[in-house]
Amino acid sequence: MSHISIRKIDKSSAFEADFEPRFKLLSEKELINLPGPQWLVKHLIPTGSLILMYGAPGAGKSHIALALTQSIANGYEILGRRTNKAKIVYVAAEGVAGASNRVTAHRIYRNVPEDSEGDVLYLDCPVSLLDDSDLESFVLAIVHKLAGQKIGIVFIDTLSRCFAGDENRADEMAQLVSACQIIQRALGCSVCLVHHEAKQGSARGSTVLPGAVDTIIHVTATDGKGFEAVVEKQKDAPDGIVISGHYELVELGFDEDGELIEVPVALFDKISQQAKGRSNGPTGRNQLIALEALNQAPVSGLTEEEWQTAFNECTGVDNRRAFRDAKFSLIKKKLVSEVDGKFIAN
Repeated sequence: MSHISIRKIDKSSAFEADFEPRFKLLSEKELINLPGPQWLVKHLIPTGSLILMYGAPGAGKSHIALALTQSIANGYEILGRRTNKAKIVYVAAEGVAGASNRVTAHRIYRNVPEDSEGDVLYLDCPVSLLDDSDLESFVLAIVHKLAGQKIGIVFIDTLSRCFAGDENRADEMAQLVSACQIIQRALGCSVCLVHHEAKQGSARGSTVLPGAVDTIIHVTATDGKGFEAVVEKQKDAPDGIVISGHYELVELGFDEDGELIEVPVALFDKISQQAKGRSNGPTGRNQLIALEALNQAPVSGLTEEEWQTAFNECTGVDNRRAFRDAKFSLIKKKLVSEVDGKFIAN
């Protein structure tokens, strides 16, 4: 870790003829005349941003990431929202075979000519984002392949395959954020991390990551036939946008055993806004008691066992299920966070 040594600053150097300030200070007029936020997908995917898309296994996050990829690469509007056509890099770190079938299904559904190269570049292996050599080689490979062409966004699917560190350590997740920022600055693009959901319903790992990103999209499965993608955080536009959709099976042909290959394609059906009046506070006696137990705890928080003990003392009974349900609900509502094995009230 770097250290700051306090020393006297020679202010006279600022008046020297060859002085060039490292930092540029803006007047209010200069500030308000800066360009506004730019979007790959209006009010959904910002340019030059860090995006976190997460969901439980089977929620459909990879299908939705690929649907966004195809929309941006081809300039397709998404439910009336304008899309700025851009080249994309997609890291299929969990296996190129499944990705190949999903891409083929999209091309068939969109009637893309077989000889079309497309505007998406795929990488069929993980990139170790915390390894300087891997990170540099990855960026240089993109620059070489694009030969001066600009790129809009890099998808990392999934984060866990490209991150060798401990997701629960704040310092290592901070290094991950720095690695993503290096990619952003070097390529002038957005980065979208496709990530897993923890059992309590939030993004897995340290809260450093959701705190650092510009956009958070939570993907859930609906009734086994569709999906819902909720924008939980949006830095430069309203959050609470909900995109719902369904899957349509596309036939790819037959495998070597003569069985039909069918692959689902994610299609966007409806876009809406969560009701602003919907309460996000604790509801019910158990949630109120569980949250109050953390509010009365030391600032360092409580372990799960300590928290449950405090909860039991307030309720007068040992009800593990009531505590567990209250805990999961409070975390999902972002009222409680888990940091280094301890729970704290937000």
